[in-house]
Amino acid sequence: MRVWIHAVVTALLLGCCASVRAQDNVRTLPAEIPHLQFMGFPIDGSPLPLIEGLKEKGFTFIEKKGNVFIMTGTFSGVPGCALGVNTKESFVWKVSVSFPTQPSWSAVKARYEKYKSSYQEKYGVKPESVEKLSSRFREGTGQEHWGFEDESSQWQSVFYLADGFITLSVKYNRAVSNMYLVVEYVDKVNFLMKEQIDMEDI
Repeated sequence: MRVWIHAVVTALLLGCCASVRAQDNVRTLPAEIPHLQFMGFPIDGSPLPLIEGLKEKGFTFIEKKGNVFIMTGTFSGVPGCALGVNTKESFVWKVSVSFPTQPSWSAVKARYEKYKSSYQEKYGVKPESVEKLSSRFREGTGQEHWGFEDESSQWQSVFYLADGFITLSVKYNRAVSNMYLVVEYVDKVNFLMKEQIDMEDI
């Protein structure tokens, strides 16, 4: 089913990409195409309405780095989260949330498990997960974080939805030698549009 959906959306996007070239290279998509939502906002077009909506929810705009708008605020009751709104040309294709670092593997693992359970309950979808610690830094040693520094440890779950996918993953902050959780919301339609544009540059 997932392959079929991908094929249909890809065909649709190729048609959209071809048609917008005849319209002053302004890339737009039909409004009826479903988009993944983040905090109630669709990841569908210009980043400005999304950013303004997030400001109303208490997020603060920090800066724009390349194609990413950086914000900070409270996500799901956790203050001090960093939020990235990823764009390609004039549209948003991904929103990511980086939680504050945590000093122990048990703490970040507990946060990961909490959100994994919450997303599974909310969307009714079982994730595809890769959850393994390096044999060099086994659980309970207090050195689990070193496995994430060289990526010999991987802890990630992906929820594939009809309109995109949500990824939970444990990352490592080398500056403070601590781990943290990252959640990424990727809209399927706009991700495929981004991929199509990237292919044009090759």
